[in-house]
Amino acid sequence: IEISPHSQHHINPLEITAEYEDESPIAAKSGLITTILAQQMEAGTLSASHKSIVDRCTANVFKAYLKGKAPAPLLTDWRREVMRQQEPEARELALAAELITEANVDMSSRIISLDLYEMGESLRPTALVVALEAVQNRVMENRKRNKYTWVFLDEVYLYFKYPYSAEVLYKAWKRFRKYGGIMTAATQNVEECLRSDTARYMFANSEYVRLFTQAA
Repeated sequence: IEISPHSQHHINPLEITAEYEDESPIAAKSGLITTILAQQMEAGTLSASHKSIVDRCTANVFKAYLKGKAPAPLLTDWRREVMRQQEPEARELALAAELITEANVDMSSRIISLDLYEMGESLRPTALVVALEAVQNRVMENRKRNKYTWVFLDEVYLYFKYPYSAEVLYKAWKRFRKYGGIMTAATQNVEECLRSDTARYMFANSEYVRLFTQAA
């Protein structure tokens, strides 16, 4: 599945599963949206007022879903809810979320490959976080069916280029294994990883194999 600004495929990061055992699903999705917007907005501009609006609007758009009266909301639904708010900060949030579209990716296949190669530099950090959220839902659903999930991350150094995506991967690395996820990461760019303390912590808690350059 190719994920890019020009592809026909889009992921809904607000898709939710009933297996959120260690935290409130609303809190988890609110935190996810905050992470996405923090990456889209200029560094340091996400204020307490912004975060309050994010929490409020996330709770509002999930009300019908939690009552069993509607499917999981889309980020476009969330953006419309933000635009109904009166605070000037709400306009800033809506503008930051403008590039987000509706979802149409079927994640039910047994083997799924998410291709982020064509994502531009400005959107790649957000795409990394959103893709990992989609994988998390699948891992949790498989756990409910007593199935393990093998999660393979190629070019994992890209996650460590950006502080937000690195932190999301660090949390997922621990959480997925708790939920029966078999985590495997690969990269040729080891130096990029070793510049990140987050990557070092993950290496220290994982088995790893080094394959050195070989002649033809």
